Amino acid sequence: MVSGPITGLEVAGKDWRVHRAERATVSGPVVGGSLWAISSLAGTQWMPSTSGAVLLLEAWDATFELVDRMLTQLRLAGVFDGIAALVIGAPADWAREDAPDAGTDELVLRCVRGRFPVITGVEFGHQQSKIMFAIGCRVEFGLRGESPVLRYLEDLVTLDR
Repeated sequence: MVSGPITGLEVAGKDWRVHRAERATVSGPVVGGSLWAISSLAGTQWMPSTSGAVLLLEAWDATFELVDRMLTQLRLAGVFDGIAALVIGAPADWAREDAPDAGTDELVLRCVRGRFPVITGVEFGHQQSKIMFAIGCRVEFGLRGESPVLRYLEDLVTLDR
């Protein structure tokens, strides 16, 4: 991503799950990272603006209870207000315990509410094989078709020759 142009590069997500896709595409600058870190920043001067953003969140080694608490905190703090889309990292195999939700997708949708698209099962964060996202770089998700598609809309770096 830092060694050359990436504009137009596409990544298909055959295992991604798309919820609430009213439009064919959604785009914005990438904001986010670890759910633990973002929930700690909510309500502080260091929380990045999420307005119009594709918000990425991933949590490793968590339980449904902890994820519920952090996502609800973000919703109540207004973090999801005005986002273009929410992208949840895989694997999201959080310990279910006695949660009322049937699975991780149901947990996320219940906690975040809203009308924005939610894309789950995207391979980024704490795992061996992952898709690279550059914070601040504009991306687009194609939400229709056989499988969702990620498109990079701009280069991370400019090469002067």
